[in-house]
Amino acid sequence: MTDPSGLSAPADQADRDLISRDGLDRTLFVEAGAGTGKTTQLVQRITSLVLAEGVVLAEIAAITFTEAAATELQARIRAQFERGASGSGDSLERERCLAALDRPQAHVTLPGQWFEQRVVAVGDHGAQVPVAAASAECCGQV
Repeated sequence: MTDPSGLSAPADQADRDLISRDGLDRTLFVEAGAGTGKTTQLVQRITSLVLAEGVVLAEIAAITFTEAAATELQARIRAQFERGASGSGDSLERERCLAALDRPQAHVTLPGQWFEQRVVAVGDHGAQVPVAAASAECCGQV
């Protein structure tokens, strides 16, 4: 398939769309090699959950394998919300971007920490946490 710019869509475009747009109501495990666009898709998924679905950033957890990956993911998510907050687009989107920047609470963590936190979160609040991805090592917030 060719897009209007003349570039061919990736062979896994349906999977990419599922991650970032079409499967927002599903919990997904994303596994792919280095440099395949996992972080880009996860950033798009998280921002879509917040902007299109109205999910509060604090209710999203993303699990990565390394501290470096967690830091990169946090930085890209923040940059995406900063672009949206300064843009001239939809006022609801801008408001949601500003709220995400004002209350930056998305949890980026490693598997062992994720499972410990999830048990506490579900036990204390009875809430389900939309999972953006699965992976493994530090805990931080966007």
